[in-house]
Formats: sequence, C-alpha cells, structure tokens
Amino acid sequence: MGVNTKSIIFRTALLYTFVTLFNVSVFILMVFENQLDLIANNEILSSQYKGSTLKYRIDQAVTANGGINDAAVDRILRESGELDIKTISIFDESGHIFGGVENGQRVNRSDAAPDELRMISTAITRQGFESKLFAHTVDRHSKIISLYIPFGYGEDKIGVASVKLEMKDVDRQMGYLYRQCGIIALLIIVIH
Repeated sequence: MGVNTKSIIFRTALLYTFVTLFNVSVFILMVFENQLDLIANNEILSSQYKGSTLKYRIDQAVTANGGINDAAVDRILRESGELDIKTISIFDESGHIFGGVENGQRVNRSDAAPDELRMISTAITRQGFESKLFAHTVDRHSKIISLYIPFGYGEDKIGVASVKLEMKDVDRQMGYLYRQCGIIALLIIVIH
C-alpha cells in the first residue's frame, strides 16, 4: 500500500511540515541575530572601558612629561601594554606618527594610512562637537575593534591614539550560541 500523494491528508501534512520548518527557521534566525548583536555590543562596551582607561593614562603621561615627547610616548606605550593592548599608534592631528607598537614590536613608519587619517579626523570632530571620548570601528570578519582616542598636548594641539583590540571571547560565545540554537530548533521540532 503506497502513499496517496493526491489526498488531502498528505497535502495538509506536507503543508504543516513546511510551515513548521519555516517558523522554526525564522525563530532561530531571530534568536541568533539578537544574540550576535548582544555579543558584539558586549565586546564594544569592554573596549570602551579599556579606551577610557587608556585616555586617562595618556592624559597623565602628557601632563607629567610636559607634552608629547619621547618620554611621554614611551610611557603611553608601556601603559598600553599593561592594559593588554598589543597594537597602538600615536599620531598628531595631521597623521604624523610619534610612535607605536604592532603585536608587541615598535612601529617604523612616519605617517598614517588614508583610512587612519579619516578616522583621526572623525575622532577629533566627535570630541569637539559631540563630546565623545573616542571614535571606533568594528571589523566582524577579523574580530578587531579599532579605537581612535583624541588627547590634547601643548597649546591647542590634538593627538590621537589608534588602538586595535581583539574580540577574544567571540569564538567561545559563538560556540555556545550555535549549540543553543540547535537545541532550541530540536525541541521545537520534537514538540510539533
């Protein structure tokens, strides 16, 4: 005895199965996107705390050394290392580099890249007009948050510290998220 594919029961069961799978998929996608946003926002908040702490330490170093000089740059780089910041560059407002570190090694370049110049300008503008401590960008593919922290030195001069922070906890949280979504999908399908 075969299945009658033209019967109303078969067509209703097929439609019910399709609608159920569609609803489960939409629900799981909504949960996934929501949790993904929460993970990213958590990492951004963590980076903002680190950025605020670094801003305070930069201001102290510049004040203690009477401006931005080799001693102030060395102190800023050392204190950024204490905050577990592995990549930092210190620029003036025109993009000239005072010093920096990339992955624990001193930087040997003299000027900012074009995308860095754009973000230096954005950070200075946000500080002046919006009273923001810094500007940031998030690269979800490479899991990097870039902070651009403006600071004052000398008479009416502005510098910007460019900091790159890894979103370290994302992989672990994504593993939890995949497992949660899989369990939720399985439970909803079993209940149906």
